[in-house]
Amino acid sequence: MKKSRWVQISFIAVVLFAVPLVYSATLSGTTYDIGLSKISPVRVEINTTPKQVVIARDGTYSLSLPPGFYSLKAFYSKDGAPAAFYQENISILREGDFTVDLVLFPSFPDEDLFETIAVNPEEEIQDVKNIGWLWLIPVIVIILIEFLIWSKRRNGFKKNLEEDSKQGNLGKSSLREAANNKEENLNAGDGLLQQVLSIIQKEGGRTTQKEIRKHIPLSEAKVSLILTELEHEGKIKKIKKGRGNVVVLGK
Repeated sequence: MKKSRWVQISFIAVVLFAVPLVYSATLSGTTYDIGLSKISPVRVEINTTPKQVVIARDGTYSLSLPPGFYSLKAFYSKDGAPAAFYQENISILREGDFTVDLVLFPSFPDEDLFETIAVNPEEEIQDVKNIGWLWLIPVIVIILIEFLIWSKRRNGFKKNLEEDSKQGNLGKSSLREAANNKEENLNAGDGLLQQVLSIIQKEGGRTTQKEIRKHIPLSEAKVSLILTELEHEGKIKKIKKGRGNVVVLGK
């Protein structure tokens, strides 16, 4: 007796584990026309196996679906003639409650709207796989664009470094030229100082700024600067007399 019971329990367990667990999802929503006004009655069908067809008499529908890829269609007739149509491919990947509202447009496919359509699930799955590959195209395009932008910025950075290097070299050359010019000017300035001293000595060690300008072709301001430098070095003295200056050699 006990052996028979164990056999029954084992058989039930085998049957339970042999039957695959099938999860289902609930798909529901509302049917609208192109002006987003609720319309009814609407024929809603989906290509499950077997195909499900519901009539949304109050403008709402509800379908129970196992995981898979489906083509959802809806048809609305007015005065006995087709008036609006809806079609969309959907994928159910897990169980749960999902809402898909249907907006029917006044356009129809070429085939008979109410003809039973034979659907090959393998072909639909293959189409979905092909669509999945298509998603790689924009990703690759984005990567190429990012690479081109990076490459352009990198080349621009190198170009800026080269230009900065050239500018630096030009700057160094300008500084060297300025230093050389300054040195030349200093040498020329020393010559002018000595020339002015010689003029004062020829005038007997005492003369005026006006007389100095007669012997040297320089402006009054330039001569004044030279005399100021000589006075700073202690080689001459300037004595204010009237509107001019009397210049005498220092002791």
